Amino acid sequence: MKRTGIFTRAVFVFCFLSLFASLAGATPEDRIVQYTGSNTPQLDPAQGTDRTSCSAYANIYDPLMFQDYEGNLEGGVAESWNISDDGLTYTFAIRKGIRFHNGDELTAEDVLFSMERLLAIKRGFSYLFSGLIKNVAVPSENTVVMELSKPFGPFLKTLAKFYIVNKSEVLANLKDGNFGERKDYGMNWLMNNDAGSGPYKVAEMAHNQHLYAVKFPEYWRGFKPGNPEGFRLLALSEPVTVRTMMLRKQLEFTDEYQPVETYHSLQKTEGIDVFSISNGKMLYLSLNNAKAPTDCPHFRKAISYAIDYDSLLKIFAWRSHPKAPVAVSLIGGTKDLPYYTYDLAKAKEELAKSRYADTLDKQIMEIAWIADVPDREKLALAFQATFADLGINVEVTKEPWAKFVDQASRKEDTPNGATLTIAAHYSEAGTLLRSVYHSSSIGSYENMSWKAYPEVDDLIDAALRETNEQERIKKYIEAQKLIVENQPHIPIFEEPEIHAYQSGYLAWEPVELVNAGKTIVPGLDLLYMRGIQFK
Repeated sequence: MKRTGIFTRAVFVFCFLSLFASLAGATPEDRIVQYTGSNTPQLDPAQGTDRTSCSAYANIYDPLMFQDYEGNLEGGVAESWNISDDGLTYTFAIRKGIRFHNGDELTAEDVLFSMERLLAIKRGFSYLFSGLIKNVAVPSENTVVMELSKPFGPFLKTLAKFYIVNKSEVLANLKDGNFGERKDYGMNWLMNNDAGSGPYKVAEMAHNQHLYAVKFPEYWRGFKPGNPEGFRLLALSEPVTVRTMMLRKQLEFTDEYQPVETYHSLQKTEGIDVFSISNGKMLYLSLNNAKAPTDCPHFRKAISYAIDYDSLLKIFAWRSHPKAPVAVSLIGGTKDLPYYTYDLAKAKEELAKSRYADTLDKQIMEIAWIADVPDREKLALAFQATFADLGINVEVTKEPWAKFVDQASRKEDTPNGATLTIAAHYSEAGTLLRSVYHSSSIGSYENMSWKAYPEVDDLIDAALRETNEQERIKKYIEAQKLIVENQPHIPIFEEPEIHAYQSGYLAWEPVELVNAGKTIVPGLDLLYMRGIQFK
């Protein structure tokens, strides 16, 4: 059996290498950056929020606001802006001369259409703006006025995730759908095409295989010497294959979900470095608070104390012990909370208070791990072994990502727990507080609790309404204190973003900034091709 398994894996590796070698034939001289992701991206910027999709959006589309790695807000599509004294009205001057990939000029009408479309589809980053945007008006060809229903302190930062699509091109490619005269709002067409103005344009989309994009020569920002001529995002995360392709220089970057052993091995190779940075991500044991036995707060606290975090850190390098419900690298993250550490005595005390204390033998706790991220199986099995010490029966299941996302949309199908990394979408604590702990996000994979905590909602809402950043931070901290009391999810690690990359022939802006002693704000997309240069 062991010999058969080795043979099967070898065949698998050979097939992948043959496929991508014939597909790309890429070498450093081609100046095509190839990197891996756990899946192919959702090309429509009104639908995706996952890491793979975000890396595609950053290169294919222009946002209304652009934030650099050091956190400075620069004009993206918006050349300048002003804010009313009450913090409710934002007026943006739209930059002239920006061209979409089909040659059309970008105007304020495209900005209006993109926001209307995002809010109508109600997916992707719409959660950042739904219930907040009261009205959008276009008083002139290059002016957009956004009126908010309430103040929202980090509004400008969130607009770095508001991508502008070409109105006329989308409307020319409508198919039957559920949006009245807008039909499907172009969603079917945008599964395989782009309507962007970013530095790269889609050349080929092969679902479950790869996305290939090439330079857009008319890009308004221009390019730096040595910027890639294109990039290919491969739907591939199998560790042996990724490692082999890196060693053969058939990949420039690994995805961020490789096993620790892969990073350690590649780091020993001349010309390959591993870059790790806190990018506002947290790895959670996300819990269904509406399904027995994880519907009991004492049960959730018991398993929080039962986890040997320090031992896990010896297995999962580059991570750090969580100090709060959100990453402390985020603005408003705090290190000062009394937080959960491994304490089996306290675990047993909490379990004794649980409504399931006398019926543990009748309870099954299902923990799912995502098949696309093989390192997570070790974590799920560690929880299974640890919780067994408390008499808790754990069933570990392996789920494909698409199936898991679907299950997370229904309370009855959502497992008791799942090992999930949740990424920050902007540089403040509010991004994870809203997406992981606010009831408005329930039903998404980011918040599978299925239980609303009104006091937590109120504190998060109050923080986000605050336009003074220091006051906003105080409210973020108060919200985190209340979250700890309920423990709806269990933070396991502050999860860095880790990539092995070809340092022998690539210069990468985030690495250069860190080496120069600069601080990179979290929540940004590191694989931005204009920040990569072939030496």
